[in-house]
Order: sequence, then C-alpha cells, then structure tokens
Amino acid sequence: YEVAISSDALEDTAGTPNAFAGTSSGDWTFTTAANDPTAPVITSTDPVDDATEIAVDAVLTATFDDSLLLGTGNIIITELPSTTFATIDVTDAGRVSLSGNQLTITPSTPLNGGQEYEVSIPAGAVQNFSAVNFGGTSSGDWTFTTRSTYVWTNTGGGSWNTASNWNTDPAVPNPIAGDEVDISQANIGANSTLTLEADRTAGIWKFGDNGGSGSQWTVSG
Repeated sequence: YEVAISSDALEDTAGTPNAFAGTSSGDWTFTTAANDPTAPVITSTDPVDDATEIAVDAVLTATFDDSLLLGTGNIIITELPSTTFATIDVTDAGRVSLSGNQLTITPSTPLNGGQEYEVSIPAGAVQNFSAVNFGGTSSGDWTFTTRSTYVWTNTGGGSWNTASNWNTDPAVPNPIAGDEVDISQANIGANSTLTLEADRTAGIWKFGDNGGSGSQWTVSG
C-alpha cells in the first residue's frame, strides 16, 4: 500500500497560510501481513511439561509458532489435583505480557513448594495477525512440580559469608524463594547487627535466645 497526501490537504496557521507541499511517490508505503488461516499452536513451554524441581517464584513462558496478539479469557493455574491457585485475565498487563510469539505469565504470589501445577490457557487467549484464535490447551498439556522448600541453618557458627557453612536436611544446592533461614543456632553475639544484601529477600527468620534482658537483634537492609 501507499499513502499519498495532496499539496492542498494541509496548511499552517500563519497570517498568510503556507500549504503543505504534498508527498511524493514512494514517500509512505507499507505491506500488510499475509493472511494466515492456521491457528497458532504452542511449540514449547518453560518450565517444560512434566518438569520437576521448579522454583516457586518461576515465571511461566509459552512459545508459539506464530507472532501473536492478545485475545480474551482467563489463564488458570491449578494446584493439582483440583485447587485453583490463580485466575489471571490475559489483559492483566501486570501478570501477562506478549512479545512476538512468546507469552509470559507472572503469578502474583509464589507457588507453594513441593506441589504439582497445571497451566491452562483458554481458546481465544491469543490469536495470530489474521485474527485466527489459539485453540486452547487440553488437560495435562502443561504440568510441572515445584521444588520443596527447606530450612537453611548455620549450626557451626562459621562465617555467614561462607556458603558451605549453611546447609539443609536433606541437602540441596541453592536456596530459592520460599525457603526459610533459621539463625537460632548461629554463633553471633548479643546486640549484633545483621545486614542483608539489598537484592536479597528472606521468608521466615527464626530467632533463638537473645541473651537476656537488654539484648536485641537488629536486621537491616
């Protein structure tokens, strides 16, 4: 297509108006997308179907075989066998985003540890540029299991900056969102100050004996 604007179509607001000179051939052209009658389909997901040990704060991504536009409907995250964990409107920009052929879903709260989940995307939630709707997922198409949460302890009283001094039972390689930190046996003195890195968060802090009247714990950061 080409859009042409004639020389008498516009003029400015000067005392003696000056007319727009008009466009020339080839100034403004564009090509529309070819008609695509085939409904988009999911080619991959993250987490993949049947994945295990998924972080409870995972962002969920579905990749399709075509560039997409958002449609209508609710994405349902189910804690199997039948508990609805989240109902997310596809038009909720804070929870759902679309970039090219990739649909990203961000739950408003972390998932529960050690649970199996299913993500259901309804028919019409997305469509291709020819307005052909996605047909929707079927039961069992996209399920995964989150990692169980653990309590991390530093029972030996060693440096807090040494990773090997922190452990769980059973042992896991790294902490994730939802894990707890137990400092009730950490060897730190009364009236101590604990400073967290600015980009770290903690779930539950368990405090032991504070050393008697007048002693205190201070957590900052």
